[in-house]
Amino acid sequence: MISTKNIIEIKDLWFRYKNSEWILKNLKLAIAKGELVLIIGSSGAGKTTLTRVLTGSALYIYGGEIKGYIKINGRDISYLSIEELRSIIQVINQNPYTHFIYPRIIDDLVNYAYTFYKDLSKAVNTVKEVSRWLNIEGVLEKNIFEVSGGQ
Repeated sequence: MISTKNIIEIKDLWFRYKNSEWILKNLKLAIAKGELVLIIGSSGAGKTTLTRVLTGSALYIYGGEIKGYIKINGRDISYLSIEELRSIIQVINQNPYTHFIYPRIIDDLVNYAYTFYKDLSKAVNTVKEVSRWLNIEGVLEKNIFEVSGGQ
């Protein structure tokens, strides 16, 4: 039974890339709103594949086969486009430096926000508001290589 309290629900999920063995096998996962989740495992365990499945890139970009179901915010992702999926779920990979395009942190964050809002003023205001909330205003004007990975 699907719970309305969970923002992500995965049940009996199987996934494999084209012409390969099953990578994800009978996976079950429920993540409640506000819950912080860390996905860990050894190399080859399927962490990256799971994030690709959740964001739609496993099917739309890499190709593959899915069995089972995934619901995000109560919506079955098999009915969502890759654009819709990317608007509701984001992934940060292990190496944060691979995510940055611009040298200044604020420019890169505004660029990402702009892809969602399509309004520069709203993107800038959102970045500033979130940075205040996270208490990271001091790093916004810095170059990405001037801060630690944890920052």
